[in-house]
Amino acid sequence: MHEQLEHITTLSLEGTIRIQVLPHAAPVASPGTPFRVLTLTETQTVAYVEHALGGETYDAPERVGDLRTLFSALQAEALSPSASVDLIRTINGAHHAHVA
Repeated sequence: MHEQLEHITTLSLEGTIRIQVLPHAAPVASPGTPFRVLTLTETQTVAYVEHALGGETYDAPERVGDLRTLFSALQAEALSPSASVDLIRTINGAHHAHVA
């Protein structure tokens, strides 16, 4: 796990990815399953929701809108990207020191 967290940190610092950690105490309810909102064209946005048997794609505007609203709420409660990297580094350093 140490190397994985290092890799995530490196990708974030390089600007390849943007990561935000959601604290356990966040008041927003977690969706429980991973989801993505994808903008395909200027007028078409879809959502993909994963579950135990695979996943489902939604293109109905109300479903996509609900997931966009949820994502916005989660993002508002999450740590900033730089604070998230700092937290990952702290956790990774403490874990590595404990294992070493």
